[in-house]
Amino acid sequence: MTFTTHFINRYFERVLKLRNESKYSEATSIVLSDMFNRFSLNEYAAYEKFVGKNIENLTMPIGIHRIIMKNDTAITVY
Repeated sequence: MTFTTHFINRYFERVLKLRNESKYSEATSIVLSDMFNRFSLNEYAAYEKFVGKNIENLTMPIGIHRIIMKNDTAITVY
């Protein structure tokens, strides 16, 4: 899974409630680590099943938030 810059910024803003002042590679690492820490067992199972399958449009839950993906690229989170 890859992340757009928009996704990284929205994740920091909406999920972490922080301003993103990190470089892209560092911010990506922070987001990925946080995502895996927040996943419930069912959310992680869905991640394992669907990510990497190049699905055109996918909405994945992560707690009270939703990750919007297109072709294995995380686009935004709400």
